[in-house]
Amino acid sequence: MTDVYTVTAIWNGFTGAPGYTRTRFQLLNTQADIDTAVAKLRTYFSTIAAYISTGHSVKVQQTVMIHDMATGLLTGEVLATTDPAVVNGTSSTATWAAGVGAYVTWKTNMIFNGRRVQGRTFLVPLRGVQDTDGTLLNAARTTLQTASDTFASQAPQPCIWAKQWDHTNPDKPHQVGGALGPISQAIVPDFTGILRSRRN
Repeated sequence: MTDVYTVTAIWNGFTGAPGYTRTRFQLLNTQADIDTAVAKLRTYFSTIAAYISTGHSVKVQQTVMIHDMATGLLTGEVLATTDPAVVNGTSSTATWAAGVGAYVTWKTNMIFNGRRVQGRTFLVPLRGVQDTDGTLLNAARTTLQTASDTFASQAPQPCIWAKQWDHTNPDKPHQVGGALGPISQAIVPDFTGILRSRRN
């Protein structure tokens, strides 16, 4: 059995909150590994706090969930030694739109069920990232790209969890397989990201 460790960050302070960002890891075999993974995600949001609106916050959870990779079943939970401090947004620029931000595409070198495994993280809402043509400001994109590159490259290695589903019963699909691909590259495209719902 392969374990998938999930570190969750919860966004608050805006209409439609809370929102969730879930990041997967493999082989968090020691307390030190768990603590580092949790702190790493908190550092990521701290690095981009200048583009999170004042009054908005992101809280990385102390509890790390453990799932079976192939079935998706929750098998346990572990705690980081320290409960991470809330990351409060610091942006008050007038350039912003509710429900709009950016997104990161995470690439891996893994192929599963005939497709390359990749994932996407929506960073929504963000404030002060939009240029006049609706793309991202160069400075904002650079900050997000640098933060994402650092997050992808530093240990413990974040991963993308690909899942295989059985839809024989369309009313109750269930997971019948999975794969965990280490992230090899982060890409922040020059486009804004929009979400109708943060509950994903």
